[in-house]
Amino acid sequence: MTSLISSIFTQAQQAIHAQKYLWQQTAIEVSQKDLLLPELVQLLQPMFDGENISAYALTPKLIQIHSALKELNEWHLILLALNPNIRKYWINLAIARCKEAQHMQDPMVVIQRIQALGEASEWLLHYTDATTQLEATPLAKLERELLGCELHENLALPILLRILKFAYDLQATPKDEQVLYEMDQTHKAFETNWSAGRLIVLPQYQGYSRHRWALQITARQSEAYLDTLNANPWLMLLALIVYTQDAWAVEHGAGFNLCLPQGQSHYAASDVKVVAIGEEGDEVIVGTLADVILKVLTTVGITCYPYCPTSHDLAQTLAGLIKEALELQLWQYRDGGMGELGQFSSHPIFSDACYRLPLSPIFGRKSKYIQQVIKDSVLELRQNYLLSKN
Repeated sequence: MTSLISSIFTQAQQAIHAQKYLWQQTAIEVSQKDLLLPELVQLLQPMFDGENISAYALTPKLIQIHSALKELNEWHLILLALNPNIRKYWINLAIARCKEAQHMQDPMVVIQRIQALGEASEWLLHYTDATTQLEATPLAKLERELLGCELHENLALPILLRILKFAYDLQATPKDEQVLYEMDQTHKAFETNWSAGRLIVLPQYQGYSRHRWALQITARQSEAYLDTLNANPWLMLLALIVYTQDAWAVEHGAGFNLCLPQGQSHYAASDVKVVAIGEEGDEVIVGTLADVILKVLTTVGITCYPYCPTSHDLAQTLAGLIKEALELQLWQYRDGGMGELGQFSSHPIFSDACYRLPLSPIFGRKSKYIQQVIKDSVLELRQNYLLSKN
């Protein structure tokens, strides 16, 4: 290896180690940011500890791309491709593949390859005069370690084009100027912890992130409601939903019910239906509990980690959380009458506790913006359903 190529290989190798740490922890300390490629750091979400940046966190776009990949190790090469000195070797391979296609009988082949590149085809225009060959790149060893093949090989062509496409999409992502603070470990700053830009770790993936960087399930200090909800953001969401359900019914005489279809046990409720109730008492099934939760998180600006689940996937996870909410007397279940569905609602003990210390500041004031998003989400889903029927 020449010294230049050796330097690029070492830089890429070091960056991959840091990228793996970033992914596992959801963020990286500001003191370690120089281990990452500067082009990646520019795309991360700065996180503040008071007035100073203390860490750089994953963004929804990075998680979205990671979720879209069949081979997750491609993600690391996509991040490397943000760097022009690394990217140029893969661009040369892509140019060679397009030139190769020009000599094929089927004229659609070159068109398909350019289409697979998407807007990344723009990068190729800057290197059209370069001498290109289908040969191993200086990063071939890393490519093989991550992918099981090298990017100049025939079987790697779809991967090569995908890496360049996603890298281009990433670097073209508009910079989000929102301010994100570290988690308040006392949980008194509810609005800080539940703010736009925050990640929420899916229940089955606990222990990935540091507690000050993401919403996640932690060890419960006691069985008290406040400790229970502070230790489990997913239970907090379920609590906010039934609290909003109660408050909305009292305020407007409308709202929504959480219904369990026949044939399901309330201790294994993986398909809870949300029934919106109009001011005239008309009822419309607008989706599932998982649908509403995903819509609420998206509206608030909170992203699931390590991937964005489908409604079906989240519904399976919610079954265990609902069981826990019943056992902790956050929720209660009532069987339906003749021909009616059973319903979930706020447990009377929990409902009373929401209006007394220490829960009243959270439910009476601090979480009002999320309660409003829950209402708006149900109303929007109801409106969409009614429009679809016209």
